[in-house]
Amino acid sequence: MPARTAAPSVPSNSPLIRIPADYCPFGRPRWHTLPAGKDRGKLLFYTDQTCGRGGELQTLLFVHGNPECSYLFSRTIRSLLGRALPLTRCISLDHIGFGLSSQATRPMDPSDHAANLSLLLSSLAPRRVTLVAHDWGGPIGLGALLEQPELLRNLVILNSGIFPLAKRFNYRNHPFPLLSWTQLSSLVPDRHWGTFAAGAIAHRAGSRSDLLQGLLRFPFRRQARAEDNPYSGQFNAHANIASSRHLARLSGEWCETSDTHHADLNDFYRRLHGDVGKCWGKTGTPIQARLLGGEWDPLGDRENARTWLQALPQLADAMTFFPGYGHFLPETHPAEIARTIHELLALPGSFG
Repeated sequence: MPARTAAPSVPSNSPLIRIPADYCPFGRPRWHTLPAGKDRGKLLFYTDQTCGRGGELQTLLFVHGNPECSYLFSRTIRSLLGRALPLTRCISLDHIGFGLSSQATRPMDPSDHAANLSLLLSSLAPRRVTLVAHDWGGPIGLGALLEQPELLRNLVILNSGIFPLAKRFNYRNHPFPLLSWTQLSSLVPDRHWGTFAAGAIAHRAGSRSDLLQGLLRFPFRRQARAEDNPYSGQFNAHANIASSRHLARLSGEWCETSDTHHADLNDFYRRLHGDVGKCWGKTGTPIQARLLGGEWDPLGDRENARTWLQALPQLADAMTFFPGYGHFLPETHPAEIARTIHELLALPGSFG
């Protein structure tokens, strides 16, 4: 991880004390005051920078999931900025309860984060959006863009999904049948949640034995310390931990409608299931789409990819899989992700 620097003056109540020097590769940090909704008055951290030259301005939007923050994309962004980009407005953000945004004050669903992202997009008024989404960033990003479907031109899917996962391979039985991610979300004590999150993100996790060894060793490594790691530091607040745990538990019923969910979340899932294909698939305005999957993960599995293909048939020859790699592809394959994004931005259709 790059050298640290003292955090800039942070107007939110984020628990982060020190952040990596490259936390804001797209320019200076900014905060948007949410004007409405359940999180009215809270501050949403984002960066917004225009770079490159040539063609009509388009927008690159990075949306993270759990238990990460926008820093997950920093290596991809550094690789991308080393390439000759067309004229591109680059936006990344931290959801409420993560990174440099305000702390959560309740357990938050993906529908809550999508509503906040929709408010940010209404304020920033982007055009010709290429969405890069990881984990819950897929439902959150697409859920927000369903409010303005004409904005989306390209989609890059990184171990994410908008449909229920297969019974044979999901977060109720992965990575261990008797110790799944859903179960771990209840077993890990609050004081270790940040270290657990940082360890999971940092480790390659391509097999059960590798994962177990990595998680056991990580707490003893220097970069696990909360003051040195944004993934740990963001969970120096109990409210953020509770909200992150809630998303981890929801992953056991990934995008499944359920009697245990509140009506808003079930409606959010149903809209994703029905409207993503209608808006951007065969019967809608087809977008360019790419899928990159770390296969040792339910969201990077080929069976999950087939559910995407049903909604977006343009993905048929646009999927790349990485055997022996797990959930956090932006950590393990930033150059490949940057290359995919660059190719999409340079396509003639991106300027139309």
